[in-house]
Amino acid sequence: GDDIAYLENNSGDLLIKSITDNKDIKIQGKDGGSFITALKFDMSDAGAATFNSYVDFQGNNIYLADNAKAVFGTGEDLQIYHDGSNSYIRDAGTGDIHIRSDAGFRVQNAGGTENYIYAEANGKVRLYHDNNTKLDTTSTGIDVTGNIDLDNGSEIKFGGTAEYIHASTANNYIRFFTNSSENLRIVSGKVGIGTTSPSGTLHINSTANTNATTTYITR
Repeated sequence: GDDIAYLENNSGDLLIKSITDNKDIKIQGKDGGSFITALKFDMSDAGAATFNSYVDFQGNNIYLADNAKAVFGTGEDLQIYHDGSNSYIRDAGTGDIHIRSDAGFRVQNAGGTENYIYAEANGKVRLYHDNNTKLDTTSTGIDVTGNIDLDNGSEIKFGGTAEYIHASTANNYIRFFTNSSENLRIVSGKVGIGTTSPSGTLHINSTANTNATTTYITR
């Protein structure tokens, strides 16, 4: 029949050449008495290689050039690559990214000497600053090491929106709300209960009955 391929010695290199345009090159062998294709080169797709099973590199590295991607999933859903400046793990398809561990999970610096995030099964999630623990989740909430710095005008809310604490450094006050109504205010070193403008160190303005009273305590 017609020749479709040949072997060539190219300066000591062995070349296997297919001379039929856009036809695959397949390497086959017998497995359990039947021929299988172990490796296929798709010559209509620039020689893209398809392995029938896994590839064992025996501990050696896989090298990819900048912007070359390790792609997983039929729809190229998960992509891992480096663009020459930054490294990326990209979920480009449907669903979430799941990182699973029955032991601990750590996010660290490249040298493995500094922790960013640590999480453990049935236990805490820990956040670090400069490798120092700053926040742990617990079975009852959180455990904070150091200060909690809130922006001006921030609120601390309890169980919803009706009970909260509001602070303003611009106005020099801290306000306490229950049932969405202000009940206590600390402003410029003075405490006001039932008033937003305390006149003494402690200023209580009671309107609980028809005999409204005002009490001042000044140091």
